[in-house]
Amino acid sequence: MDLITQLLQSKHDLDSFAKKIPCMLHINDASNFEILYLDPVARKKIGIAEKSTPNDLKGSLTKIVHPDDLQAAINSCKYYLKHIDEFSTVSFLQRVELKENQYRLMYTTSLLIEELGGLVSFSIDLGEHLVNEKQVNQINNETNFIKMGFVNFGTLTQKEKNLIKLWVQDFSNREIAEKLTLTEQTVKTYKKKIYKKLEINTFNQLHRYASAFDLIH
Repeated sequence: MDLITQLLQSKHDLDSFAKKIPCMLHINDASNFEILYLDPVARKKIGIAEKSTPNDLKGSLTKIVHPDDLQAAINSCKYYLKHIDEFSTVSFLQRVELKENQYRLMYTTSLLIEELGGLVSFSIDLGEHLVNEKQVNQINNETNFIKMGFVNFGTLTQKEKNLIKLWVQDFSNREIAEKLTLTEQTVKTYKKKIYKKLEINTFNQLHRYASAFDLIH
């Protein structure tokens, strides 16, 4: 089951779905870009009530997105909506204020899902500052990897993610089996499934996924 199908099946409980993905989930009205939904972690970080309504969120976009980035993001979305037959998604960078005067750089991918009321966006936290060309290139490479791998990552179960966390720490199959209450053979089977789901065949590629999607602690 792909990520969007899972999202649609969870439309009446978006908070539960949002807790399963490694990024910020938000939905914006396609006509005026007001925020209609913001995931619980983001609501907490910016001080919005847990049981917020669209009316509670009204005006919050201009409060949390850096003013130098807001209009550019809106323009990108407008262009996408005008040419939606040509593009399946729109992506852009924006700085989001999750704490007072502290902005986090976000890489956002949005797509129109009318069944959910507007533009559904996934925003991945890239960090606080861009300081030089090398950093810019590094971030571009990483965000391209994240964008390409996002759907594959979304197919992993929570148990598979837990296994990856131990796997990249070089725990043996026996140790992983003990920690997750599995047999060693089951661990080996899980590993094969993970490689297949992520469309990879080396540990280095797995490690990159774990790093990109915050499975390394």
